[in-house]
Amino acid sequence: MEILIGSLLRGAQEAEGTVIVIDVFRAFTTAAVAFSRGAEKIVLVAEVEEALELRRQGIGQMCIGEVAGMRPEGFDLGNSPYDMSQADVDGKTQIIEYSDMPAEVAAMTDDAGDLLHWAGSTAIHVFNRELLERLAGGEHALPFHKAHKQVEFIDHDGQLQQPDKPNAYKFERFIFDALTQARKALVLEADRAAEFSPVKNAAGADSPETARRDMIALHAGWLRRAGATFPEGAAVEISPLFALDADELNDKIPAGTEFGREIHLHE
Repeated sequence: MEILIGSLLRGAQEAEGTVIVIDVFRAFTTAAVAFSRGAEKIVLVAEVEEALELRRQGIGQMCIGEVAGMRPEGFDLGNSPYDMSQADVDGKTQIIEYSDMPAEVAAMTDDAGDLLHWAGSTAIHVFNRELLERLAGGEHALPFHKAHKQVEFIDHDGQLQQPDKPNAYKFERFIFDALTQARKALVLEADRAAEFSPVKNAAGADSPETARRDMIALHAGWLRRAGATFPEGAAVEISPLFALDADELNDKIPAGTEFGREIHLHE
């Protein structure tokens, strides 16, 4: 007999066969999770507008609750303990793994309609050695994250099987969880188009093909900024030994310089 434990919408979507649903008094659990996450105080109110007014007055920073099972407009969170477990209630910098974030949390917006969780992490970090030593074990050890994956396997007859749905659990640790243990954290915001084009797949999105496309577009923009002219669609490659950014290139390329379709600038 196989027993799978799930939760929230993802758990319901993946459920098969006999399903047992366990409900709890979520509001009380959410409060306990908030305190465990570092919240200093919870102010109880009877009406939605009262909560919003207290936040406007600066008495509280977050409005949390539900009316008829739904998060009221303008509230930061509903009564979900899981959502609270992912919320920044103690002022610490946090990064959430996308597979840990329910769709409804990812879609949350502020009063202006902008996404609350709008920033992505490039997973490029600089850590103090003392912090990493603290995380090497004990109570500060990094937590495990569970990912449900499709994994090929060899069956009892020795045949390779390609499953058509997730059949295995992968347990991962992410270095960005260390940020919650940092006494100080600095976040540098950058333009994705200028700073990040990952290679994660052999083809399609996030592949060598898209990385090359983005690099050509970036370097072509540097040339145009320097006042150079070249045919539309030209392949542009600028070695970091020649220029590290648009400003350095501007000092090396005279305005009005003409190039052909293949542009390779290097020392």
